[in-house]
Amino acid sequence: MRCSEGWSRASSPVASQFAFGHNECPDPGIPLNGRRFGDNFQLGNSISVVCEEGFIKTQGADTITCHLEDGNVMWSGPIPRCEAPCGGHYSGPSGVILSPGWPGYYKDSLSCEWVIEAEAGRSIKISFDRFQTELSYDFLEVHDGPNLLSPMIGSFNGTQVPQFLFSSSNFLYLLFTTDNSRSNSGFKIFYEVVTLDTYSCMDPGIPVNGLRLSQDLSIGSTVSFQCDSGYRLSHEEPLICEKNHFWSHPLPTCDASCGGDIRGPAGIILSPGYPEFYPNSLNCTWTVEVSHGKGVQFTFHSFHLEDHHDYLLITENGSFAQPLARLTGSERPAPVNAGLYGNFKAQLRFISDFSISLRGFNISFSEYNLEPCQDPGTPQFSWHTGSRFGIGDSLLFYCNKGYRLQGAKEIVCLGGGRHMWSAPLPRCVAECGSTVSNNEGVLLSPNYPMNYDNAHECVYSIQVQTGKGINITASTFQLAQGDILKNNISQVQTQCSYVAAFSHCLRCEFWIPFKVLMVSLHLEEDILIQEEILELYDGKDGTAPLLGTYTGTMMQGQSLTSTSNYFWLEFNSDHESTAAGFRLIYHNFELSHCDDPGVPQFGFKTSDHGHFAGSDISFGCEQGYTLHGNATLKCMTGERRAWDNNLPSCIAECGGSFMGESTGRILSPGYPFPYDNNLRCTWTIEVNPGNIVSLQFLAFDTEASHDILKVWDGPPENEMSLKEVSGSLLPEGIHSTLNIVSIQFETDFYITKSGFAIDFSSSLATACRDPGIPMNGSRNGEGREPGDSVTFSCDPGYELQGESRITCIQVENRYYWQPSPPSCIAPCGGNVTGSSGFILSPNYPHPYPHSKDCDWLIAVHSDYVISLAFISFSIEPNYDFLYIYDGPDSSAHLIGSFQDSKLPEKIESTSNFMYLAFRSDGTVSYTGFHLEYKAKLREACFDPGNVMNGTRMGADYKLGSMVTFHCEAGYLLQGYSTLTCVMGNSKRPEWDRAKPTCQ
Repeated sequence: MRCSEGWSRASSPVASQFAFGHNECPDPGIPLNGRRFGDNFQLGNSISVVCEEGFIKTQGADTITCHLEDGNVMWSGPIPRCEAPCGGHYSGPSGVILSPGWPGYYKDSLSCEWVIEAEAGRSIKISFDRFQTELSYDFLEVHDGPNLLSPMIGSFNGTQVPQFLFSSSNFLYLLFTTDNSRSNSGFKIFYEVVTLDTYSCMDPGIPVNGLRLSQDLSIGSTVSFQCDSGYRLSHEEPLICEKNHFWSHPLPTCDASCGGDIRGPAGIILSPGYPEFYPNSLNCTWTVEVSHGKGVQFTFHSFHLEDHHDYLLITENGSFAQPLARLTGSERPAPVNAGLYGNFKAQLRFISDFSISLRGFNISFSEYNLEPCQDPGTPQFSWHTGSRFGIGDSLLFYCNKGYRLQGAKEIVCLGGGRHMWSAPLPRCVAECGSTVSNNEGVLLSPNYPMNYDNAHECVYSIQVQTGKGINITASTFQLAQGDILKNNISQVQTQCSYVAAFSHCLRCEFWIPFKVLMVSLHLEEDILIQEEILELYDGKDGTAPLLGTYTGTMMQGQSLTSTSNYFWLEFNSDHESTAAGFRLIYHNFELSHCDDPGVPQFGFKTSDHGHFAGSDISFGCEQGYTLHGNATLKCMTGERRAWDNNLPSCIAECGGSFMGESTGRILSPGYPFPYDNNLRCTWTIEVNPGNIVSLQFLAFDTEASHDILKVWDGPPENEMSLKEVSGSLLPEGIHSTLNIVSIQFETDFYITKSGFAIDFSSSLATACRDPGIPMNGSRNGEGREPGDSVTFSCDPGYELQGESRITCIQVENRYYWQPSPPSCIAPCGGNVTGSSGFILSPNYPHPYPHSKDCDWLIAVHSDYVISLAFISFSIEPNYDFLYIYDGPDSSAHLIGSFQDSKLPEKIESTSNFMYLAFRSDGTVSYTGFHLEYKAKLREACFDPGNVMNGTRMGADYKLGSMVTFHCEAGYLLQGYSTLTCVMGNSKRPEWDRAKPTCQ
């Protein structure tokens, strides 16, 4: 029989209508998760029910009584039901929090909130007695505070929870959410209110599937953790007990991760979440690497996957298309061996679908020895690296000098059923001819040290590093009668010429770019000329001086030296007898050469054919510079090596003409060094008709107001000036309206500076150019077609120089703005009358000019005073000054004299006038100042002034302040001696009496 919900089977309630006696009620039973007090069911008796800790009454009253109702003996109500609530507020010193439905499964689609509150100054510790939720879907969040916005301590699901957690305040917030499908048994959590130790932190706990490496919990101590084999720490940072008694990081967790690289002789691989159910939709890959030359064996301790849908692949070659094994279901597989082919690696890939999941797998791996290959031996005239012959081991073979390797340079011991090398053993041979480029080496006759064969025609070519010569010595030299060895030293060439001594003898020499190869054919009436000679040429071709002829054993022990970095030999054997051949040893040496000439300043090399006799170097200049001198230097022949000319120079010239060039650069004379005094340089740029010229300033620094750069639209006689500039402020771009621009630079006799660098370019004119936006200003309007107009305005503190409205004009192929676009400048002084505004140093925010005297008068309504605030301030100390006066001119009271870069405090006038005077000297300048003034309603009386023949006491003019006047000896005071600042009938501060006089 199944019991009703909330009741135990041993004490099921009996319907009230069943009589147990005239004066007795039926046994009401004992509710699950509760205790009953009282066993007397007689009429008039009562029983009560108390829920176990963590449960609350969800039905019925605490106490029920057996009474008589409508003639029936029955209980006054149903027995209470005890259930775990979905959320709540707890403030007791300790307690229990249970998942709803505990100890049964919780329901779907829950969102339960618990708040634990302790006394102020204390903390809360929670301990996890039981925890099991649906992995990756049902979560318990713990927050360090009273609500969801408090910092999260952790989010937990599955079975991975710490032993306990602590709050940093007197609140903890718990949120339990579940999805709409599977559920589990939930959790049972104990909490208690604790007081933090003065000298230590609370125990941080130990991660599930891990261990703690330190037990010192004092302030400043460090605690580290490690995981059981197969698990990985969620973070590696150690926990530090900080001065606030809390740990620097949350307790890490030990997780079975989805894939990774594992190295070592043995280890554990677990499915994600193990021993809990693995998540859905996984694609995890592990790479296992053991010792070199070892195999990998996998042993399965636990294996539970959804049959056919979730599976594990094992491969040993990195490809899962044809895996070593494909495992699924819940039958524990037999051990699997991988790495038979010596790659000492294996890969596992776990795939799960989107639905059912199980407990997964627990797999250990270990390495094992593989059978080695046999020693392959060493080829004659060679050696090899490597001394191990295990699976995956390799041997690299190298030939002795003069021999060439035939076959595989590297062989690898392969695994599998037969342990064999990846390729046959190579061999080292002395070939018929070779091309070498090492700085030293050996040349061998074919088959050396055995006799060479008949009918050989072998060519040997040597090329060493440029600037080196070649010395060749015959350690062995023995040719048979009729066999020929020819030696040539040559520069790179291609030549074909008739030799005068033989009317039918054609001598052809061929050159290949990466080697020198000379082939000599001697034909005379179709008969091979059998002459045993070695011919050596010291030059570019066969017409150069012959260095020597060798045959038989004539070259034995002798040395030959080249005068270039090339050497060639040709060996011919006939159809008769053969001999031992030759072994020639060569090395390089330094040739005499011209010294490196260097590179011109602001120049570069366009070609460099070496520094040896007959070679040459060519030079060019960077944009804007002109080459002075010879563009090409040649290394002269003779006993002493020298260049035929001096190194050229690259000069930025005074003036020039650019005709038809679409781009270019103009530099001040001597740039980037200071230009000379008393210059008058003119540059002309002329581009194709219908195009315009644009100038872009890359650098600009001239003596302000004295060394001036002028730009004209067309020739200067047109008097169409585009701009005149000087100083250190980088000018904006300049654009012509004609296809010709003239530039003139004039300097005086005094100070010089680094000058300028200007790039020019040309473009087709189809509309007016972009008029730009003035610095410290704004533009309204974007049109650039003929008839379009745009307007300009300046930022506060700046004045417009030019017209505020300009219009695009077209005259034939010329497009231009009428008038020219204006600019915005910070003026040098002026009268300012608005209720608020800005005052800027000239050129602000760029450095102010030298030798400036600028005066400003600020005047506001008579009912107001002036408040002046310093937004930025930087002027040369001790030489440049800003004077501020409390009145309409410099005869008024001086409020202050300001210099340096310290930002002054806000100042106020005592009247409705303020006078500012700025003075700069003739040398250093800084960025200047940016001031803001505002009219402020007066809060004091005006200065009453002094009396003639008398004195005044008191300098405070605020409301309620007094000043007192006294006359000098011999004078009498006429009027009142004391004046008080009061609020007058006009609602403005004023003196209560007229100023007295002394008579």
